[in-house]
Amino acid sequence: MNRFPSVVRWSLTMLAVLFSTTAVLSAETNPWQCGRYRVLTADSHRPPPFEVVDICISEKPQAGAWLWQIDIGAKDGADAQPLMQLRAVTSENPLSEPSKPLVFDKYTLRVPALDETIEYRNVHTGKALLPSWGDFARQFIPHAARGTGRQRGLPNTCEYLGHVLTLRNVSKKDLPAWEKVAVLNLDPELLIGTGRTFKDKEGHRLPQHPERRNYTYIPWTKEDYVTMIEAGHNYFALVPGIVDWLRTQPVFYRAEASVKYPADLYRSNMLGPVMFIDEPTSIMTGDKEVINLLHFATDATALVTKRVRAEAEHAMYSYESTLRKGINLGDMRLSQPDFASWETRYETAFYQLAGGTAGIVHEGRYQLGEFNEHLKASTGTDRRMTAE
Repeated sequence: MNRFPSVVRWSLTMLAVLFSTTAVLSAETNPWQCGRYRVLTADSHRPPPFEVVDICISEKPQAGAWLWQIDIGAKDGADAQPLMQLRAVTSENPLSEPSKPLVFDKYTLRVPALDETIEYRNVHTGKALLPSWGDFARQFIPHAARGTGRQRGLPNTCEYLGHVLTLRNVSKKDLPAWEKVAVLNLDPELLIGTGRTFKDKEGHRLPQHPERRNYTYIPWTKEDYVTMIEAGHNYFALVPGIVDWLRTQPVFYRAEASVKYPADLYRSNMLGPVMFIDEPTSIMTGDKEVINLLHFATDATALVTKRVRAEAEHAMYSYESTLRKGINLGDMRLSQPDFASWETRYETAFYQLAGGTAGIVHEGRYQLGEFNEHLKASTGTDRRMTAE
């Protein structure tokens, strides 16, 4: 199973994630070679999700790097506003015959309807941070179809987002610089967050003796998000109405079923909806269908590996299944390869990682009463710990 190269590391360490704004994203001063392509749907029963794609390549690469741009249009019209525009600097021409992996130096998304232009950077390298979808360069960047001819260096036929592009015309253009480019510096290796989107209204601990009391839960507000970001959180689930603001912040957020396609899938700070696989070993040991049949230790280790692999395969493509209900993805494979296993029994981490999960998050069950009894039994000291 192909894995996204970064390993998600969870920590209680607080990290200040940087945000900056630059005035202008420079465009190549030399003319661009631009091709207009019409989209041929790969689904014989559905129209394409958009009609036209413009691909522009700078004629003279800067210092061995290629500057290029993609515009996606809902309709084929000269004055139609693009659904999205992507401008990038890469080590190779994405439309040339592939010889080396495409390495991104800069990656900037523009959504004209929202007046948003955002460059995504990895806080550790200062280089481009790409969306975490599996095989991103192959699935999300146009590439020449096998055996195609060319006109002025542009392929007659391309494959893109699960469909086929057919070249209609080629022209030279002078593309303007992009102004008011926001730069999001993001840390893909340290994610701090929770799957919850609510807090207790009381704001303090309720005594649970002599009888148990329930908390009153209320959804987060924008002010709560701001406070958590300032405290170091950088991974969030969404409350209604927050995404328009949150996607412009230097944090990650969890994808939902409702997206603006295809622009939202190009946002490097939108992660797939699966945060983790839930306790494979604990669920296995509580499974009445198998628990009394496990005879050898290797029965359990082999089974937990296979259960993780089966669930991971489903989780990887769950978002694709959701989007296919309303979007024509053609033969595109949209995979989310980077998620952890959430587990109480962390001693089975080796066997879970063998099944394909990207990491282990330990769910600590630190109930004070039980903890104090274990502490007394193991140390001989009756030292009573409290939450404070």
